[in-house]
Amino acid sequence: MLWTFFLRHRVVVCVILLFLAGMLRRAFRHWYAARDIAIIARLKYERAVVRHNNRLMSKSFTRWREFVALSRRRQLLRRQCVWLLETRLVASHFLRWQEQLAARQRENSQTTSALWHWSVVLQHKVRLYHFSCTVYSNLSAHYLKCSFSMEFVKRAKDNNMNWSFVRLMVFMLENGRDVGPA
Repeated sequence: MLWTFFLRHRVVVCVILLFLAGMLRRAFRHWYAARDIAIIARLKYERAVVRHNNRLMSKSFTRWREFVALSRRRQLLRRQCVWLLETRLVASHFLRWQEQLAARQRENSQTTSALWHWSVVLQHKVRLYHFSCTVYSNLSAHYLKCSFSMEFVKRAKDNNMNWSFVRLMVFMLENGRDVGPA
């Protein structure tokens, strides 16, 4: 009886063991499948994270490139604006300088012309004055000589001078020769 109990017990144990082994096998298979699913899910998650990070980096890089291009465009436009402003300033100052130069040249030519006319008028006046002075001087000298020679003749008569000497002196006075002592 013991033997039958043992056999029964052994059978039961075997059945229990087989049952437990099947459960263990099923549990192991279930765990193995869950592990594979977890690994696959983790790999998919990591791939999704990498893809998401790549997408974010791509968007960020695209935005950064657009920003750099916009900054370069703004800088180029700023340089063009400064160049255009400088060109306009230089052109306007050059035109103003050209106008002032033309005005200065006109003024210089007009001044030269006015000075030339003034010098011609002044030379004419000087010639007239010189002519009038010369004429007046000649007339004055003639009258002076005449009056001096008449005075000389009168004194010569009063002082009983030699008439040939008196005539010589009058001739010299009238012809503009020096009468004084040599």
